[in-house]
Amino acid sequence: MIGVFWPLAAVLVACRFYAFRPYLDHPHLFRQADTAFYSLGFYRFGMNILTPSVGWLGDHRRLVLEFPLTEWLTALVYFATGPTILVDRLVNLGFFLGSAFFLHQIVELVHDRVLARLATLAYLAAPLGIYYSRAVHVDFTAVCFAHAFLYYTLRFVVAGGTRHAGLAAASGAVAVAIKVPYAFYLVLPILLVCLQERAGWRRVAQVGLILVVPAAAFVGWFVHARSVNSETPDLSFIPGYFSHVDRFAWYFGTLADRWMLDPWRTVAGRVHREIASTVWWAALPLGLLAWRRLGRYYAFVLAWSAGTVVYLVIFLNLNERHNYYQIPFIAPFSLWLAGAAYACWSADARILRRGQRMAAALLIAYAGSSMAVAVTRFYRTEPLHPAIGEFVRRHTAEEDLVVMAYAEAEYADPSFLFQARRYGWSVDHGELTPAVIEGLLVHGATTVVTSTLWPPGPGTMDYLATRSLAGVFPVEGGEIRVHRLPDRGGSRR
Repeated sequence: MIGVFWPLAAVLVACRFYAFRPYLDHPHLFRQADTAFYSLGFYRFGMNILTPSVGWLGDHRRLVLEFPLTEWLTALVYFATGPTILVDRLVNLGFFLGSAFFLHQIVELVHDRVLARLATLAYLAAPLGIYYSRAVHVDFTAVCFAHAFLYYTLRFVVAGGTRHAGLAAASGAVAVAIKVPYAFYLVLPILLVCLQERAGWRRVAQVGLILVVPAAAFVGWFVHARSVNSETPDLSFIPGYFSHVDRFAWYFGTLADRWMLDPWRTVAGRVHREIASTVWWAALPLGLLAWRRLGRYYAFVLAWSAGTVVYLVIFLNLNERHNYYQIPFIAPFSLWLAGAAYACWSADARILRRGQRMAAALLIAYAGSSMAVAVTRFYRTEPLHPAIGEFVRRHTAEEDLVVMAYAEAEYADPSFLFQARRYGWSVDHGELTPAVIEGLLVHGATTVVTSTLWPPGPGTMDYLATRSLAGVFPVEGGEIRVHRLPDRGGSRR
């Protein structure tokens, strides 16, 4: 297996450098821009990890989302390289590889090294992982620490040891502070291994104490986030504004959502196209050939899979809205595919000859189909947008607070603001009115960016006509305009 594993793993890691660009791409560019603004904020305004910065709250900036370990580390590298998206990509890729390493360790602990390597190759080959592992995104940092939490907790169940307990508690605390949905359900495979190992009540109680640490970390971060986010200014005059404190409906949706077919259909379709693929479904029956030999392993996989189903039911709203919330499904799907490959690899020659070649061919086919899916579904770019951002950057100062008006802009969407590397606010072009601009003047707005491609609301162009024009950028079908606003003595950084 050693001779096959490393070349295949190297190729799969190299796939991440396809479209390894110094600018953001789709899908979910807006979320990546938020992450990149966190890193940029640390670099520009200080390295206090407890007060990260978003780009769409003007000079208030402070807003706590996830625990920003990834962005904090990225900013540290910025001090050596300067701020560049390539650093963000490399840091996130490093955490993805960490998640793959701990998955390997988990499977080796549960069964053996051959199955662990097959599972790792399958994990490296998932289409969704190929894209998001090199995106400017924190999810694989959360997955990395969640896998570390699971591994060290299982090591403690099997062998005990203060070191394993401490590492389990610490990694679990980081995982839940970043994204608790990606870690809580791993309690199910932990409980199963406790049963399989016939752990005594004392050992089970010790595992319970380990779990207290991540729970306390989550509560602490949650309370801190509410405290910081309650200080955000009231911008309710901006259409689409929402509270940053009580967002339970966003995370959980409603009970009625679980009884509707559309959310389930949406998620199932994504899982099929972006994780499983046709090769996965075709290979799955092969795993039955090793069912008796891998009974303990498959029980573990079933427990992990059941945990992800619980995760999906609870956070269905998030899963329907954003495909990156399907990232937790990559690991269990990889474990199932690894079982099928293992059936080929270790089968008796009377059943499947040349089984090792067949296992390798299976993984290569999955990897090939995955890369095809990734290339056709992801990496989308809009070449005009970076050019607009560069134009705005040239015609504004770093301390300017910019109002960006464009099509389908949302209040918390920093996409164009990050292209310009400027802080400010995003407003849908049709909702940009003199009243909104006057409201933002009070908060320190200095500049408004509009476009004839996306005409602003009624009366806005007449209002802006009396303001100085800092620059005009001709584009196909129209132009981008940068308007200077009068200084009202509002807030400034």
